[in-house]
Amino acid sequence: MRATNSESRIAILGGDQRQIYAAKRLVSEGLSVCTWGLGASADLPCVTSYSEWRDAVNAAPYLVLPLPATSDGVHLHSPLSKGGSELRLDVLFDAAEGKTLLGGRLSEAFVRLAEKRNIQCIDYFTSEVLQRKNALPTVEGAIEIAMQRLPVTIAQTETAIIGYGRLGELLAYKLVALGARVTVFARRE
Repeated sequence: MRATNSESRIAILGGDQRQIYAAKRLVSEGLSVCTWGLGASADLPCVTSYSEWRDAVNAAPYLVLPLPATSDGVHLHSPLSKGGSELRLDVLFDAAEGKTLLGGRLSEAFVRLAEKRNIQCIDYFTSEVLQRKNALPTVEGAIEIAMQRLPVTIAQTETAIIGYGRLGELLAYKLVALGARVTVFARRE
């Protein structure tokens, strides 16, 4: 699908390497993309990178925020920007009135605050497909931390997993593959 009108302009604000990949993918789909808060690593062909967040917000009707959109409930999550983001969400919302905002793991308070300012919110992390795809890097990260901190190998260790949802099931499978002796504790049999 190739979009060609002015409504196809998207601003990506803050985030990490995933936002850079998203910008590349959106451009490949024919959308016009601008960014703010992705640091020097966001020097992408066919993408306008703004040094001022207001310029990016003013340039597009759709604003894509990171996953998570905020890590402290106050500021936009922007680990790639110089010194982290100082952009407060309430200030962003004031400037984004009438726009559509897409973000990951949006709290109810976040959505209420945005909607009071006539901003439509879409939480893309509610997508089952995205959550399933996100499970693997999450599990691999947990295993990496365990490998770094354990004084022994994972093989033959007694391991307990609490919960058997998306992550618990995949983690159990991966740990068994590494030779761990796994016990799962869950509410239901």
